[in-house]
Amino acid sequence: MGTQILRTSRGIGISSSSYRKYNRPDYRIDLPSVVDGDEVIHMLVNVYPQGSNYLTFRVRGDYQVDWGDGNVTTHSDNTQSDGEIQYSGVSSTTDSGKGFRQAIVTITPQVGSSLTSINMNVTHPDDTTNSAFEMKEVRMAGQNFTTLSGAFRGRNGLELFEYVGSTPSLTNLNLTFYQCFNLQKVVSFDTSNVTIFTQMLSFCSNLLEVPKFNLSSTTNTNQMFPSCSSIEYIEPWDLDNEAPSVTGVQSMFSNCTNLQNVPFTSASNVTNFSSTFASTKIKSFNVSVPSANAVTSMFSGCGNLVEVTSQFPSGITNTTNMFFRCNSLTTLQPFDTTSVTTSQSMFRETYMLKDLSSFNFSASTNMSYMFFYSHVEYLPQYLGGGNMSYMCQGADYVRELPEFKQPITSMFSTFQNTYLIEEVPTMDVSNLTDLRTSFSNSKSISVLPNWDLSSVTSSNANTFQGMSSLRESNVYGLTKTHSYRYCQLDRDAIVNIFNNLGTASSQTITISNNPGSGDLTPTDIAIATGKGWTVVS
Repeated sequence: MGTQILRTSRGIGISSSSYRKYNRPDYRIDLPSVVDGDEVIHMLVNVYPQGSNYLTFRVRGDYQVDWGDGNVTTHSDNTQSDGEIQYSGVSSTTDSGKGFRQAIVTITPQVGSSLTSINMNVTHPDDTTNSAFEMKEVRMAGQNFTTLSGAFRGRNGLELFEYVGSTPSLTNLNLTFYQCFNLQKVVSFDTSNVTIFTQMLSFCSNLLEVPKFNLSSTTNTNQMFPSCSSIEYIEPWDLDNEAPSVTGVQSMFSNCTNLQNVPFTSASNVTNFSSTFASTKIKSFNVSVPSANAVTSMFSGCGNLVEVTSQFPSGITNTTNMFFRCNSLTTLQPFDTTSVTTSQSMFRETYMLKDLSSFNFSASTNMSYMFFYSHVEYLPQYLGGGNMSYMCQGADYVRELPEFKQPITSMFSTFQNTYLIEEVPTMDVSNLTDLRTSFSNSKSISVLPNWDLSSVTSSNANTFQGMSSLRESNVYGLTKTHSYRYCQLDRDAIVNIFNNLGTASSQTITISNNPGSGDLTPTDIAIATGKGWTVVS
């Protein structure tokens, strides 16, 4: 059968004008204007009439803090400032009508000094409630900042951030907004010299808008946006021209569960796509990826994904979870999988892919869960072997098994609950150790092949149970507990099974609920018991 693959991309997606945007509350006062060349940090803070209004941070460079309530303090380089804003000192004209006033806290360098970093991931010594939750907005500028690594990490109240002007010395944005759960918009931010973006916006679960960050100085953007679960659109990068040194985008958008567009138009130099789009809402992927070599979980959980028409290169060795739970995926461009050695869960729980016969997984030695509860009808033309645990469990549309090219080591639940497979092909089971539940409730297989199962160390009472069409089993050498309950075995077939049993110690074979179970003679049963088996008939 021809694989249902190529169809011209329909450009599935959304336009930039249709995504959700941040709405700034009407009651908010404005932060002071800032221009390129200024060296200042302005923070908008809610201040309540009762309770304590703590705010604390640590700044590199000798600095001064205007707390917005009439108090000004000075601090030496890298010392922590622990402020408590006084409600009575904040102008009543800033009243929000929501039960609080609004203070503007301003940080500037002392004469002769410069600000090079800020860290708000610190706790006021008297603050047991982490009141920095009430810091809502930041507007800043400064050409001497070298790092903002972890600067606003965990500041849950921050909603709006703006960096004005150039940042010629800024290179590190690692964890800058990590777990800023309420951050909704980044207005502007010069990142032209930034080399480290790792987890910059991780877990900003309410983020809606970001500018198009300049990625020209970095080599990877791994984990830049993971779990930004509200954002719907990110302006795409032409990575080939705008970020030619980027080779890694691992988990860049993973768990951005509302992201609907692919934020790349090119990615020729990217090698690592692991989990890049996992659990997003993208519908189509047709970006050229000629250098891709890491694709594990690339589209895992993309339930809206309909088509992948990109051509992946040869040489990929691991496709674990690549299309796991892509249950709308209909169109898939075939690619060279002859080098793949691990394909675990690759097509697990895919419901619309029907024909994979153009693929070749002959080298794969870990195919566990590969087609688990999928609706595939035609498997790849060749499969490997090795660990095949749960490989086809519940894949009840599969009718025919292909040739297996590698020795099998585990068949734990491999064909459990398959209904249409009628024949078992020749397999190398000389190294098979785990047979548990392997064919349980496989409804259409009538004959088990001439397999030497003496290497099996794990089997159980469900191994062959419920094979309701099974009339003949030619396996031999098995020494571990197994069951043929609810099969179609007559007396001669059961006797043949007894004759082929290996010598056991305290193991059980169950042959009840078969047509021939009641016809067995004591002599027949003695064949098994004489080899150390307990027979349940």
